[in-house]
Amino acid sequence: MTQIMTDDIFNKIEKELMKILTRTPGVFRSQYDLYSELLEEFDDIKDPIEKDNFKIRFLLVLRKLPSIFDDIVVKNNNGVLNAIYSIESLDKTLETDSYEKIDSTNISMPSEIAVIRFIVDEKIEKYITSLFS
Repeated sequence: MTQIMTDDIFNKIEKELMKILTRTPGVFRSQYDLYSELLEEFDDIKDPIEKDNFKIRFLLVLRKLPSIFDDIVVKNNNGVLNAIYSIESLDKTLETDSYEKIDSTNISMPSEIAVIRFIVDEKIEKYITSLFS
């Protein structure tokens, strides 16, 4: 896959994630919930290997969002990433740990090591710098 195509998929995932998060401001959304909703936009991915790669790309973008957008926060809650979009009283929202109930029965996510290996193997420069910060 060329670098331009790789950048395009990351940009598309970023755009779709922002659409999802901005529809429910002030509500933490789990990585499983976000991934399920994101798959609806990327329903043309059928190949199992591509689906696994897509999960990794999704997790990379989700982790990177707070460094791109000031009004996005991603918290790790017992190994599950939860994201929130809030432009008003962000501090007050973050004080409450009101996470949505997580339904992870149908989705397995790659480990953090698998994500790091993917970044290195694919030479994805945009995300290499975030590994060391």
